[in-house]
Amino acid sequence: AIIYTWKYVVLHWQDIHLPTAIVGCATLAILLSLGWLERRRGRRRTARIVRAARERANEATALLTRRSNRLGQQVGWGLARVPIPDVLLVIIGAIVLSSVFSWESRYGMSIVGRIPTGLPEFGFPIGITSIFAIKAMLWPSIMIACISSVISLSIAKTFAREFTYTIDENQELLAIGLSSIWGSFFS
Repeated sequence: AIIYTWKYVVLHWQDIHLPTAIVGCATLAILLSLGWLERRRGRRRTARIVRAARERANEATALLTRRSNRLGQQVGWGLARVPIPDVLLVIIGAIVLSSVFSWESRYGMSIVGRIPTGLPEFGFPIGITSIFAIKAMLWPSIMIACISSVISLSIAKTFAREFTYTIDENQELLAIGLSSIWGSFFS
């Protein structure tokens, strides 16, 4: 699929909107650079967050249980290091730059605009009226369901192991399935 994408880009290069392509390439370069810097420092976000939370909990327990005989003794907590996701910083930066430099009016870039609030109306899923459409979507939908279930279960097992609780795989799969079915009535 990536070959067809690049083939399409090469064949239709004259249709590329240059300001949008520049912003996209710059954003991608920033994200790749930040990811490279993070890997270079050898940090793992999840492990670091859990380790910091355990350290803070141990410090809090030690502070609560410590009896001090001297008045005025101060124990410094230090500044908590809260990781901020790189993607969030890049998105906030792009929003600010787009607003300040009026990318939509000045360069003709498409901006998302107003996002509707609330839930869509309840209704039955429609649009698939042909048995051929169902047959064409059957295997890809089964593969997507399997992959998303494996990913959800692996995340649940990781958190269960990290925070020492147990999960029921059948209950997790039932919850994923029911939420997907229920969500189809609001799309």
